Amino acid sequence: MLICNINQLIIFTMKKVVMSISVMLVSLMNYGQGNVSTVSQLGATDLATVEQSGKLNNSDILQVGVLNFADVNQDGKRNDAKVWQAGSFNTSTTTQVGNDNSSTTVQFLNGSHSHITQTGNHNDSMVAQTGGFFFPSGNDTYLDQDGSYNVGITTQTGYDNESHICQDGSLNHAWAAQSGNGQLSTIKQTGIGNMSVVMQSN
Repeated sequence: MLICNINQLIIFTMKKVVMSISVMLVSLMNYGQGNVSTVSQLGATDLATVEQSGKLNNSDILQVGVLNFADVNQDGKRNDAKVWQAGSFNTSTTTQVGNDNSSTTVQFLNGSHSHITQTGNHNDSMVAQTGGFFFPSGNDTYLDQDGSYNVGITTQTGYDNESHICQDGSLNHAWAAQSGNGQLSTIKQTGIGNMSVVMQSN
């Protein structure tokens, strides 16, 4: 009896697309520049796509459950993306263009969505969400940073919460922490050295 199924791929490529659906794994590879991608999936009909261009980029995707989707696109040097999802119907998209950017997405339970875009150098982002027990009652995060040395963090527990962080410039910091149900947070910062913290619960 087949209990579980783990697909893992470690490939050094300059530009790579990885698609994994349950037991089926399809990869397209070009000649490498030291990029590394690891995709591990345990469950059924999870989907992961990775495309990396440049040098020394790293991506790590772990998905456990059913019908989760993760997409990572990186262009530049020494960018790092981590996506860990457990549950069902979670989606994560990560796009990083530039050098030395880092992003981490962690999503548990069901129906959460994370969208991270970072353009520039030395930007850091983290999204941690615990969704609902029943689809589609998850949480949504949209995090966009353009510039250098920006930090954006979203933590959400509960369901039907939504966070937007948009930062344009350098050395900006934003943190949104929400718990409960139906919270909405929007942070927009432009310039240098701005800081915002939002905490909401019910």
